[in-house]
Amino acid sequence: MFLFSLFLYFLMYLISFHLVMNSDDWFLIWLGLEVNMIMFIIFIYNQYDMNSFELCLKYFFIQSLGSGMFMGMFYLGMENLKSAVCLIMSYKIGAGPFFFWFPSLSMMVFWVFYFVLLTFQKFIPLILMNVFMDYLMVLIGLMSLFIGVFGSFNQNNLKRLLAYFFIFHLGWIIMCNMTGDFAWMMYMFMYMLMLGPLVFFLKYNNVVFLGELIKLKYMFFFMFLMLSMGGMPPMLGFFVKWYALSVMKFLSYYVFLVLVILSVVMFYIYFRLLYDYLLDGVQNSFWLKWDNKINMKYYWVDILSSLGFLLGSMFMVFIII
Repeated sequence: MFLFSLFLYFLMYLISFHLVMNSDDWFLIWLGLEVNMIMFIIFIYNQYDMNSFELCLKYFFIQSLGSGMFMGMFYLGMENLKSAVCLIMSYKIGAGPFFFWFPSLSMMVFWVFYFVLLTFQKFIPLILMNVFMDYLMVLIGLMSLFIGVFGSFNQNNLKRLLAYFFIFHLGWIIMCNMTGDFAWMMYMFMYMLMLGPLVFFLKYNNVVFLGELIKLKYMFFFMFLMLSMGGMPPMLGFFVKWYALSVMKFLSYYVFLVLVILSVVMFYIYFRLLYDYLLDGVQNSFWLKWDNKINMKYYWVDILSSLGFLLGSMFMVFIII
């Protein structure tokens, strides 16, 4: 049943993606957004779980409000169309000043759906932001960076913490979106390579809260993935940010400085997370206590993360050179 729902979701996702990319009619673009929303709700709905029902209602009302403003904006003939579209799309993806709904809602999502919520559900609004490019996106991107950094402090729930981490990366993606090319897609794809193994690793270990990290038997996987997402050289996350800075030539020196400083602060948050919850449990760590009967699911997580690191790093270096 789950595989059928997954297949149906991606089938309708491709249809909604096609409607948005190949339509000149605003109604069809709105229809693509609605199809995408409805199929995600069907995908995450579980009739035997009341929390799932509450999650679906919240997500429906939040996204419907954004879609309603999107349609009303065109039929009422609003001025400053580009700025309005950017604001509405940032609301739908939980960026900038409209982040308030995203961390709390992400806590209610199961890990598998969590990955879809943080990745595939953001593509269509980001594409529309790329089409209706406006310099307001710089402000939205900077606000997302600040919110991601300061919201990450004193978080105990891993889903909520990763949501703030995503808001930070979303700031980088929006800034890349200002280049007018596909640099933001490159950043998003590399982020998915880092996030995917991490989410599935946490799912298989049934870890939700930071205090539970100490019980992880194979800490090396978690540490490797977190350092990569934090941007530690020479890992994939570092090359992603390096590539993003190389294409954002339109920004002023001061904006560049803010991006670098906030990235350093965010890396400090990643490092403190590893220090507090992993190094204290080093006696159970992967490299000091090897188990010859490791479950095969950890092998493919390690292989996927390693391939993402090696191939992604080589590709990013090739692009920059």
